[in-house]
Amino acid sequence: MLKKLLIAGGIVLLLIIGALVWLSQSMKPSATSIYEYIADHPEDCSLVLHRDGEELVSISADIARPLASSVKTVIAIEYAHQAAAGLIEPNEMISLSELEHYYISGTDGGAHPAWLKHDASEIYDDKVSIANIVKGMIWFSSNANTEWLQDRLGLVNINNRLDSLGLSSHQDLIYLVSSQALDKDESNLRGDLDMKESLRAMSQDEYAQACERTHAKLKADTSYAKSCGLSPLPLQRVWSDRLTSASAADYLKIMKMLNSKTDFTPEVYEYLETPMQAVMSNPANSTWLKHSGGKGGSTGWVLTKAMYATDSQDHTTELVYFMDNLGVIKNMQLQASINEFEKSVLQSEEFRQKLLATVLSKK
Repeated sequence: MLKKLLIAGGIVLLLIIGALVWLSQSMKPSATSIYEYIADHPEDCSLVLHRDGEELVSISADIARPLASSVKTVIAIEYAHQAAAGLIEPNEMISLSELEHYYISGTDGGAHPAWLKHDASEIYDDKVSIANIVKGMIWFSSNANTEWLQDRLGLVNINNRLDSLGLSSHQDLIYLVSSQALDKDESNLRGDLDMKESLRAMSQDEYAQACERTHAKLKADTSYAKSCGLSPLPLQRVWSDRLTSASAADYLKIMKMLNSKTDFTPEVYEYLETPMQAVMSNPANSTWLKHSGGKGGSTGWVLTKAMYATDSQDHTTELVYFMDNLGVIKNMQLQASINEFEKSVLQSEEFRQKLLATVLSKK
């Protein structure tokens, strides 16, 4: 019996070791893995790449998909317009307690605490500037900062900005943190349906109104956020599916606006520079890039990114890729390859041609 147990234990150990080795190998960055996956799954993925004003690749560009945190770009643009118009003062200091109203622990992958730690030197008397709140929303993807800004800038103003940007497929934004807490409110139940079915059954207007009710609760009482927590996976999936959606074509349009610096006033671009161009905070990137920026996002099922760059030789690149219905492991694998993929797109003509050839071979 002991011998059999030892053999069985050895087999299990070998399987575990094998699985760990496979996982380690599969997590190695691969510049090609992202476009290969997208080319194989056009029903769930979109990719658009422009180089020097010309379209190189377009896959399912007009299909609206959940944006995750990539949507925060629109909020940053509205902030910059309001700051340029004198409607908001970027240096106004805001109490951290105001942001705490919208912080639900465990729901943002540690983004909000990471921002507070990184920018601790910018915090005075437990207050931080609005400009730094915007930076925290983009650089660290703080959801608490996002909902605070949605409230301060005005959700109506943000959604009106979509029209002025000419984004034909873009859904109106909803309160982001509030949408994560809808399952905590039993008034959202519909008849005999459970919470998951009830949230799925809501119309878009009903869903937005439910988010507004939850936002009011969060704004009124800090303890409400503390009473919420991470939802079970089935409810997280509903939340992910119902995030604000738009097409890759719409976000390519935004990236062109940010890259060209000709669509807004110089003042608007000035207010956008620091939050949107985190990549330029690395001095090494200044050796080959004039400017570059963007925003990505993810959930357990979604991975998105919209970026732009103008290099030292004045070559312009706009790249947008949206993926949905990913498994957990595949999502992790693809995230591990983002940097290699984007760097190769920006720096290698051979890689761009290889990408194009792969896409064409799948059609």
